Amino acid sequence: MKYWLAFNAIIPYPILGDNENRERHVYRLRVREVLQEKGRTQSWLARKSGVQDQLISKMIKEPDSYRPSYTTLAQVAKALRVPMEALFEELPDPEDEPDDVKR
Repeated sequence: MKYWLAFNAIIPYPILGDNENRERHVYRLRVREVLQEKGRTQSWLARKSGVQDQLISKMIKEPDSYRPSYTTLAQVAKALRVPMEALFEELPDPEDEPDDVKR
């Protein structure tokens, strides 16, 4: 599996020969869920990771739209002692939905 840097986030996907055949993946951040699983708070994560509390807050409050930098994600993953992939949840691609279902 290769990794692709998009919107300042590392997105894993298989590399194929050309862009037309490349799989598309849509992700959301799952920092809130990982914090809950670990029994930790947003303030703890900010202190432990060295990431500003405001950025941690954005990751939690805007998981579908906020795209932190690679460095920020690496710091958060290290503080939580999880692989970076654990901070993402794959979502269905909205382009795969029929036209009458799209919003």
